[in-house]
Amino acid sequence: MHAYSSSPPGRAQPRAARLLAHLAAAGIAGLVVWEAFARLIAPLWLGFALDPTALIQMALGMSGLPALILHLLTGLVAFPFAYVVILRPLAARILPNLSWLVLGVTYGVALWVFAMYGMASLLGGAPPFLGFAPIAWASLLGHVLLAVAIAAADAMLAGERRSSGLPALRFR
Repeated sequence: MHAYSSSPPGRAQPRAARLLAHLAAAGIAGLVVWEAFARLIAPLWLGFALDPTALIQMALGMSGLPALILHLLTGLVAFPFAYVVILRPLAARILPNLSWLVLGVTYGVALWVFAMYGMASLLGGAPPFLGFAPIAWASLLGHVLLAVAIAAADAMLAGERRSSGLPALRFR
């Protein structure tokens, strides 16, 4: 059961407030990990930072502040919402023993497919998966790290113990 679905003793909190806090924590965790990878690690690999706003400009024709706002809303709201509210509960019903780590990695690959094929190729006109150039592989790693951070924050807040041999993610 997720942390937002029941209140701890002595800490009655509205369900919606718990869900919003849960989503905010997962979104912040994912976006911080993405930005650290994109701006600090990817340049060592590629020679330049990964820039999601460039993908947004290519696919949707938005640039500048609107593209940045869309990037932030996607990372802080859409991706964690899809994981916490849709994917995780669905996976718990279908594969109840699936670890958060495996689900997070799978979600990251799905986000990468969406970015590289849906956005870059179908909407932006680029070759599928950017021709599997190094930027595509860096993007894959970045999306997997982002999704694993979202999944880890979700698991930590839910007090989930299934973690493929990793210690339980709990703060006590």
